[in-house]
Order: sequence, then C-alpha cells, then structure tokens
Amino acid sequence: MKITSVVGSENCRGIPLKGWDSVKAALQAYSEGKARGARATTDHQLEAVEQSHGGMAVALTLFTGVLAGSPDAFVERMLNEAQTAIRRNGRWNRHYDYDGQGNFFKTTVEIELRDKQEDIYVLNVHAAYVGDEPEKGLAEFLGVPRTLLSKSVVITTEPLDASQFAFDFSQVYEGIGGLLGLEANVGQQIAEYMMSGDQFDSPKGFVLKDDGDIRVTLSLGRVKRRFVHEGDRKFRDTWRADGSILVGLLAESYEDRTKKEPPTFVITVSKKFDDDRQYGYTPVWDAELRQRIATFADEIGNGMMSA
Repeated sequence: MKITSVVGSENCRGIPLKGWDSVKAALQAYSEGKARGARATTDHQLEAVEQSHGGMAVALTLFTGVLAGSPDAFVERMLNEAQTAIRRNGRWNRHYDYDGQGNFFKTTVEIELRDKQEDIYVLNVHAAYVGDEPEKGLAEFLGVPRTLLSKSVVITTEPLDASQFAFDFSQVYEGIGGLLGLEANVGQQIAEYMMSGDQFDSPKGFVLKDDGDIRVTLSLGRVKRRFVHEGDRKFRDTWRADGSILVGLLAESYEDRTKKEPPTFVITVSKKFDDDRQYGYTPVWDAELRQRIATFADEIGNGMMSA
C-alpha cells in the first residue's frame, strides 16, 4: 500500500459559556447582529424573495419581522423556554423557520448544560444557507474558541486497480504502533473488525487507544459501501480480507459518477465519551486537554507519513 497524502482536519462546534447570564448575553449579541454572518440567512432569503416577487414582498417580510416583536422580547421568550427544558433534561433545541424573528430567521438554536458543577453551557447556532458561519462569527465576537469535537488525520492511498482499494493496516503498526502502544498484529485485528457485521449493522470505528481521557479510532473514509444492493432484498458483499489487508470497491466521484475517488481511511482523536455512547463526540473546552488532542493528532500524522 502506497500512502499518497496525510492531511489533518479539525472539527469544532458550539460555543462554551460559563453561567446562564453568559448564555443570555451571547444570544442578545446574536440578536443584535453583532456576530459576523448573523444576518446572512435573512439577507439571502430577502434577496430570493425580491428576485421572485419584487421589492414590495421584501418590504412586507421586513415589516412582518418588526411587528412580531422586538429582538429582546424574542430572546427572552427563547431563554424562558430553554431554561425550563434544561432544568428537566439538561438540553434544549428549537428550529425557527418563518417564526424566527430578525437574525433567528430559519435558524436552529441548541443549548446544552455540559458541566453542572462548573455551570458550563454549550451554545450551538446553525442557520439555513450558511450553516455554522454565524456561530463562528459569534464566537469571534465573544472572543471564545468553539469547543473541539475531534482532530482527524485523513490517509489517502493509491488504488489497487481501476475499481478497487487495498488497505494494508499493518502499516498502521509501522507508523504509530510505538506511539499508541499497539500490538504487532493490530493490522489483522483492524481488517477482521471491518469485516464484522452485516448489511444492517456495520462496524463503526476500531478503537486504537483509549487512555481514559483521549480516544483514538480508525474508520474507513472515501470508499464504496461494503454491501451492494442487487434487488429483491439481496445484497452482495464486495469486501474481502487477507491477513491485515482489506480489499473493496472504490467510491464514485461526487462530481462525475464515471470516475472514482482516491481511497481514504481516517484516524480520529477525541475526548473519551462521557458515557457508553458509540456515536458523536464530547466537546472539549479545557485548553490543556485540547492541546493534548491536537499534539497527539499531529504525531499520528507524522507517523503515518513515514509508514
């Protein structure tokens, strides 16, 4: 297996805020448009309305927002609703469509109490057309780094041939076996793990390391799904394993279905889950742990480049 590139990426989401008053201040700042991108969804929609229905429709949309209530009142109602839910189950989320006033138009807001003892909340904002850009802008305005969910290392390899990939996971041991304290036969363990399950229950990530604080997992990236549906509830298994080598089909390109994508697998570093969940990540706002995760991911990337 020839590794052609090793690229790191960072997954951040949510703004950590200490105390309910900080949540109030953040949402009020967003309502007042102080965050870069807060008006992006509204402006995008108004432009679309104007193109479709003319300027008068835009004026009606603007006045409808004004007549429905001031942003301060809207935020206050939001906070009252959220606080009730958080007291009950620790989290609240709401998607606002045309009922979202001002900068909350077509926007999803989520507030979660992540640390009751330290009174730490995580605020998520996701808006139509622009995703988490307003959340990034709000975090910048507040001067608060968004929580780190994970750091990933994407390893791209040469295809086996025009239609297949072949990952030799023994190179994982060669590259980062010493760093992670892996067993010599970890490559075969990974291949066997990937071949477990069936079309209804496929394995997720193989845990390479779990030291109580940090978890390192390996998962497949850009390759074709293992089981191909052939009609009449029949599925064909397209993968096979030979020792530490896993062989399967290449994925089609999103841009051109007649072309294939270079195959990838991904090594992800994150905080260990707070519970026994198998999905999702635990947000990290602690600067020391955040740096440990980043450093660990960098060392993994360097190790895989030399594998």
